[in-house]
Amino acid sequence: MEEKKKETKRKNEKMQKPSNKSELKKDNKEKNTDKSNKNQKAKVKKEKSGKKIIVALIIIVILILLVLVFLYNAITPKFAVNLMLSNLKNGNKFIANLNVDYNNLITEIDSSLNSDSSEMSTLEKAFFSDLSWEIKNENIQDSVATVTVDITNKDYRQVLLNWIDKISKVIEQQDNISQEQYFQLLEESLQNVETTQNEVILNVTRDGILWKVNVDDNLIDGLFPGLNRMLDVLEQLSKDVE
Repeated sequence: MEEKKKETKRKNEKMQKPSNKSELKKDNKEKNTDKSNKNQKAKVKKEKSGKKIIVALIIIVILILLVLVFLYNAITPKFAVNLMLSNLKNGNKFIANLNVDYNNLITEIDSSLNSDSSEMSTLEKAFFSDLSWEIKNENIQDSVATVTVDITNKDYRQVLLNWIDKISKVIEQQDNISQEQYFQLLEESLQNVETTQNEVILNVTRDGILWKVNVDDNLIDGLFPGLNRMLDVLEQLSKDVE
């Protein structure tokens, strides 16, 4: 009887073993499936993230190209001239330099007035304080253009006459004049001066995506009306005296 019980127990154990193996296989299969699903989800997520980055980069590149195209077409010679004059009037010389060689412009004036650049820098805004303008038209040919504009500013013929008169009076009193007085008298001569208007044709050249106004006699005559003509008269008088 005892042996019969043992035999029955062994049979039951044998019957249970295949069931345990089956369950183990089932558990392993489920674990592998879960792992595979997680890997697949991670892969999909990574792919989506990569696609988003690529789409974002494409959008950025397109926006940059659109901006460049806009600048290339919107910043016309007329726009450049208007921007230059506006920045000169407001004393924004660093921004004005985008559309004109500002240092060259001021050097031309320093040379004409025989003054020192370091001293003249404090008067630069006064040069253009009465500036106003009306742009009429533009003519573009490839990378060069002309812009016709009416420019109103101080009458520099009168400025020079006032300056010469003041210098003469000082010299009469003290025989000579210091550089500081020379500069001070110019500052005084720039105040309360009538304005005059000139129609000038400005030469403009494309520089990359921007247009720059050439620093030439046309620009000087527009910004400093009467200056060149007055200097020519003074030069001729000097020759006649000699």
